[in-house]
Amino acid sequence: MRNIVSPAVNRTAVNVIRQAVVNSTEVLVCPVTGVPTPRVVWMKDGKLIDPRRRSVNVELRDAGRRLVIDSVSLTDTGTYRCVASNRAGQDFIDIGLDVHGMYSN
Repeated sequence: MRNIVSPAVNRTAVNVIRQAVVNSTEVLVCPVTGVPTPRVVWMKDGKLIDPRRRSVNVELRDAGRRLVIDSVSLTDTGTYRCVASNRAGQDFIDIGLDVHGMYSN
């Protein structure tokens, strides 16, 4: 019988306060381990992110472990939560994203 291991987010591998510039691409990473492989979902300000919605500028990669935000806008500022779960339990990490406009010299 396989061992079951609760999900664990490697917090030392995550920059939890992120800065981005309008129109750039931002990648938020959720380095998680667990057995069986945890299911990963992302939330922004408490609401589930559904990348299947055409109006959303996000894409999930690496089984949800990477949240890619294309053409970042000021409305992308907020708190992003990565939630990893399997039958043994769950773990999460919050990542703050602060988006700034372009500055001219």
